[in-house]
Amino acid sequence: MIVTLTPFEIYLAAQVGLRRAISKMKSLQNNYINNKNYGWHTDIEGACAELALAKAKNWYWDGSVGTYRAPDVHDVQVRHTEHDDGKLILRPGKTNPDEKYYLITGKAPNYTVRGWVYGRDGMDERYKFSGFNKMPDCWMVPQEFLND
Repeated sequence: MIVTLTPFEIYLAAQVGLRRAISKMKSLQNNYINNKNYGWHTDIEGACAELALAKAKNWYWDGSVGTYRAPDVHDVQVRHTEHDDGKLILRPGKTNPDEKYYLITGKAPNYTVRGWVYGRDGMDERYKFSGFNKMPDCWMVPQEFLND
């Protein structure tokens, strides 16, 4: 399902993403210190992806900042990549086996809801991946294994 955000929606989500990025910079989280490919555009696009899913599902999105373990939208988690063929990434210690994780691809203003997987189903050895973006090992679930 393709979702197009309006300019106002992009502005709203971008403000949330910017607040999240600045919050991370202030707390000296490793993403900003150790990874030259990670910057506030990641948080801005991630917030836009959350809003796109909320719009697609007709769910309320509160645009929260600093609620790291709370669901991103409704009762689900959102994972975003700008790559159309991207995979849903789940990280050890940050994945709840009982939660649903949605993959959203694209860049403002156009996003595509690719599907979802429960954390427990995505943390399968066949999806294990080492060395992504100089980050710890993770699971990368291909789109063809996601639920509609």
